[in-house]
Amino acid sequence: VDMIRKYRSKCDLSVEKLNQLIKDFQSQMSKGLKKEDEMIKMLATYVEKMPTGSETGEFLAIDLGGTNVRVVKVLLKDRKV
Repeated sequence: VDMIRKYRSKCDLSVEKLNQLIKDFQSQMSKGLKKEDEMIKMLATYVEKMPTGSETGEFLAIDLGGTNVRVVKVLLKDRKV
């Protein structure tokens, strides 16, 4: 139990620390989009706009990872998946 408390106390983050981590993460993502060989590898997206929630129809999503390829087919109808 003491070991769990000690570990948990190391995981507790203040709001200030959490905000700093978010800022640093966003900065690293921006750097990764600008050039290769950065800490976080990023690829530009070709999504032109965010979904509105009124989309309908059949959609395919493809994830081409390093070792896996994932494909999902989604049917959106009446604001439901």
